Amino acid sequence: PRDVVALRCTLYAAGGTTQMLDMQSIAVVVDVDALTHEDIFDKLTNGGKIQGIYAENGNIYINATYIKSGMLTLGGSGNQYGSLRMLDASGKKIGGWDKNGIYVDGGAIYCKTSDSGASLYGGRIHLTHGTTEVGNIGANYHAGYESRKGLVFDLDSTGAYMAWAARTSSTGSYIIKLLYSSKTFGDYKAGRLYLGCDMDCNDYSFRKFKAADSFSIANNTECNVYSNIDYHDWTAKNIGFDNIVAFDGYAPFSGTFPVVYKIVANSDGSITWYTGNVKVRSGGITAVPG
Repeated sequence: PRDVVALRCTLYAAGGTTQMLDMQSIAVVVDVDALTHEDIFDKLTNGGKIQGIYAENGNIYINATYIKSGMLTLGGSGNQYGSLRMLDASGKKIGGWDKNGIYVDGGAIYCKTSDSGASLYGGRIHLTHGTTEVGNIGANYHAGYESRKGLVFDLDSTGAYMAWAARTSSTGSYIIKLLYSSKTFGDYKAGRLYLGCDMDCNDYSFRKFKAADSFSIANNTECNVYSNIDYHDWTAKNIGFDNIVAFDGYAPFSGTFPVVYKIVANSDGSITWYTGNVKVRSGGITAVPG
């Protein structure tokens, strides 16, 4: 072992180890080329207990609690691959900085203020506000589909909302443009997604839309429908027709088309449907049933 400094041989009289006849010690000299920098440092500083600046085999070793320096340079010309190594209290390496970059084997990298903070550990960026950890950004896989990896923005149970916001000046407030609320507060209800600006689908589809309570189109807003509408036996109310054209969308239309204009529930539980025809001449309505 490298910590052996000598070998001792003791000669005893026959019959036990009580009567010593002779003792010889032989010093063990370790080839310096076989020592690592860590071995040399430990020998010079007695395992890090003695502070000082040492020169050994053309290298300088420093062991100090406090070093004041305007600049610390590692590597470069003549010292091609400088490195910085970090150890924990037990002497285990937990991170370092070398020619390949900064790496952390244990612990974290912190960047915090009194208001907010971020820390990098476990392959994720963990975000806090005050003493509350609100969520993290990282990579994960979808449950049940382990081969499908993705980038995730995870809101912790301690966080109340996740939002996209923007401001128009460097000193103005951030205005919410998109917000998901996981807790109920103010005008926000838990489990809902809120818009703070117009949404333009840019001619792409908006699929599987379902209005929870009601759906309104503002006055003087043009709504174009280019396909059939199926009401699934529900009533279409307060419908006005104007500038009706042929069903091919071009030539003015003249003729009739059937409509259901009234539904009456009878006393025996049955329903009576009243149907009729809407008459159109040259794109204008001339008669309606009822």
